[in-house]
Amino acid sequence: MNRKIIFASAVVVVICSLLIIMPLLASNGKWTYLAPEDCQLIAMADNTPVVYNALQDKDKKKISEAVSGTFVENGMEVFEEGKAPMEFNYDESGRPDIVPSLKFKKITPENALADVSKEVFEVSYQDGEETKKAKIANLTLDGKTILASADPECFGLIPSPDHTKGIFYNEKGLWLLQAGKQGASKVSKDKYNGKSYNDLVNELKKKLTGSEGPAIIWWNDNPIFSPDGSKIVYTTNRDCVESGGSSIWLYDLASGEEQHLIRNTGGEHYRCKGWLNTKYIIYQKLARGSSQYFIADVEGNSQELKLDGEKPDILSVYSEMIAYTNESRNICVVKVDLENNPGSVNVIYEKPIEGVLRQTMPPAFSATRRNFSPDGSKLAYLYAPDSNETVRHLVIVDLNTKEETFLKEVPSKDRVRTVFYDFDWLDNERLLIRVSRIVDGMNEISSWVYSEGVVGDENY
Repeated sequence: MNRKIIFASAVVVVICSLLIIMPLLASNGKWTYLAPEDCQLIAMADNTPVVYNALQDKDKKKISEAVSGTFVENGMEVFEEGKAPMEFNYDESGRPDIVPSLKFKKITPENALADVSKEVFEVSYQDGEETKKAKIANLTLDGKTILASADPECFGLIPSPDHTKGIFYNEKGLWLLQAGKQGASKVSKDKYNGKSYNDLVNELKKKLTGSEGPAIIWWNDNPIFSPDGSKIVYTTNRDCVESGGSSIWLYDLASGEEQHLIRNTGGEHYRCKGWLNTKYIIYQKLARGSSQYFIADVEGNSQELKLDGEKPDILSVYSEMIAYTNESRNICVVKVDLENNPGSVNVIYEKPIEGVLRQTMPPAFSATRRNFSPDGSKLAYLYAPDSNETVRHLVIVDLNTKEETFLKEVPSKDRVRTVFYDFDWLDNERLLIRVSRIVDGMNEISSWVYSEGVVGDENY
């Protein structure tokens, strides 16, 4: 009898152990705890990922407490008892800059963080009557200099794919930056058909008299670098004051010439969704409640792109591949037949999502490759399952074998509930995954590396 009890107990222990380790073994990968910070991926330079430590709720709370706990006595800054002092930079007026300087680090092949040296400078550009300033960093990375924003609150810098160039833009124009140099130069033209920005705004105001809509001219909106960084495609409405809507233009950085790519004919709106290669772009046409996708070459020749399902919504464009969803809640990956018929596609992967896709805003440098691995062989996406909308599952798909990996949460020793917050590809096998959890009423984000296809002890 005792032997039966012992045997039954042993079976229970084995089963429980299997239940604990099976989710980790099912992923066939390795988790590495990276940092108790929100590590935001900002650059991929020669396959080296660079991140910075973004502020999160707990950091902002500490800053708020530190500022409210300071006072000046006899010309000396004194910290109230119980308030932890913090280091600040000071602006020209002597006021403390309460946003700490960013710490740039690279993620090594061993999944560790290593410091990256930086040189921070400030650029100025006009925004209406106001002169705006932005902090930019020249980063030295393995003997190469790349550009990155040095201000966590500034999202205006759009870097080229190799990060050796960058642009700022607003409704009045484009400013170009070069890695290793300080300052920004305006590269967009100040007039269109002899008319300035203010001239066109006044024309638009007259046209809109009596309506509630604001009169806004976007000179260079939604700029996207070509894969080789030689050209920029952008949306504008400076040529659409009479018709309404917007058009798409192409700017050549080498020659400084710009050309109409997609002309507005009847008040429709156009927006580029990304480059397929250095010759072709995909753009969306919005008119009277309908939406269509087209492929255009750099000469302006276009052809409609047929995607399956009702109301397809493109998520990512990369290397002749497109990831999109539709009203049937399918996620699809197709490859465009650029060689024979640019308007046709071959389906690579399609699957219904048993939940709601969770697509967060990507970093500017990877806006069109958000879901694809660097070589395009894999796809990753987050969704909230119908069974529980408060959690997020991460799916990784090998587009060659169609094998799928489902991740539900990171391994945790303290058993505090964790939820996937966001992710980025580091290389073809590793993902940077941000995980959120609530501790003492505050949302804390930690950063992890998940290595695909690596079996071993979890490093946490």
